[in-house]
Amino acid sequence: MEEVWHILRALLQEVAEKIDGIGITNQRETTILWNKKTGKPVYNAIVWQCRRTAKMMEEMEKEYGDIIKKKTGLEMDAYFSASKIKWLFENVSGVKEKAKRGDLKFGTVDSYLLWKLTEGKVHATDHTNASRTMLYNIEKGAWDSELLEIFGIPESILPEIKDSSHLFGETKINNSTVPIYGMIGDQQSSLLGVGGIREGNMKVTYGTGTFMLVNTGKKNHVEKGLLSTVAWSINAQRDYALEGSILSSGSVIEWLKNMEIWTEKVGDETSLYFVPAFNGLGSPYWDPYARGTLLGISAYTKKENITRAALESIAFMVRDISEIMKKHVNISKIMADGGMSQNDFLMQFQADILNVPVVVPFTFDMTARGAAILSALGRGDIKINEVCVPKTGKIFNPTKDEKWRKKRYKRWKEAVKRSMKWSQEG
Repeated sequence: MEEVWHILRALLQEVAEKIDGIGITNQRETTILWNKKTGKPVYNAIVWQCRRTAKMMEEMEKEYGDIIKKKTGLEMDAYFSASKIKWLFENVSGVKEKAKRGDLKFGTVDSYLLWKLTEGKVHATDHTNASRTMLYNIEKGAWDSELLEIFGIPESILPEIKDSSHLFGETKINNSTVPIYGMIGDQQSSLLGVGGIREGNMKVTYGTGTFMLVNTGKKNHVEKGLLSTVAWSINAQRDYALEGSILSSGSVIEWLKNMEIWTEKVGDETSLYFVPAFNGLGSPYWDPYARGTLLGISAYTKKENITRAALESIAFMVRDISEIMKKHVNISKIMADGGMSQNDFLMQFQADILNVPVVVPFTFDMTARGAAILSALGRGDIKINEVCVPKTGKIFNPTKDEKWRKKRYKRWKEAVKRSMKWSQEG
């Protein structure tokens, strides 16, 4: 994390004269513990994709699964921060004792960067990031003492929770003092970035993982297989979202490239199915023991067929999530962003398998746009109801019939079943 901090500081120094205010958006769940005197992490950051606590969460689910789901809106999975903190306490010498003495601070990436930017003056987070720790009561909007007791975590190490749009503090860049006006988790930020400020607005971000969020307004829905999360908190009012989290998507494409399998050419449709469970399966399955699976290989399988199957798998998993979200919202279109939204084949296949249009903004990095919007809100430049939808780049309309959809999706579900519980049985 110190490397991330040094890179950020260097970038800020390069553009200091252009900055009026800062909005921070970040990978959620990634867990950092640092010494409050030195600001140095006591261990490497444990990233959101890490599965080292899968067995721990499986054991804890037997006793605490129902209460944790009810209080947090989250599934019992290694994805979230609480089990990562508990692992650090149990596996890194002296960490638990230092935390109990009050010598350490915990934060997700936003909190750590805020601490560094303010030279240790401010230890805070916002409601969106807090809601991803598994220590936050999503109805009360506060840290929960019972959850802290379950995981054995002292409240003293936790950051103060503030609105997403808030004057968090100030940082010195060269000879200037710049205010920090907002903090928000990356997926909530992209929902804000696409202008998803109204109940029922939906977006899908295709990045390292793929994340589907729908704005549920002031209603907090708890739904099996999906995650309840805070969309943002502005003027002490929390809006909520339902989320489906796909743990591996863009990372699968990187793997294909590293293995020299990826091609820019996409092959013809075959019976090949790729289940990208590199880090287990997220929504709606939540199986940490699932593993990547490639079914339907023949002597005629080519690299371009595997490329196609990998891209299709991402769209299939979004379909998995949408099947549950249909209970709560009418899915009339998908707003897409993230680096992989620039892949025309994926976007067209997504429209076909969902049977709804997919709209891709002219600028695909909506996460950064959301953070900029928060900063503008904090400065008073705009109001929340003035946030607009970005300029459209492309629209992909469905081209397939229902018979095709049913056949392809049925085979996908069969492939997923074969990938599940694989590493557990091994």
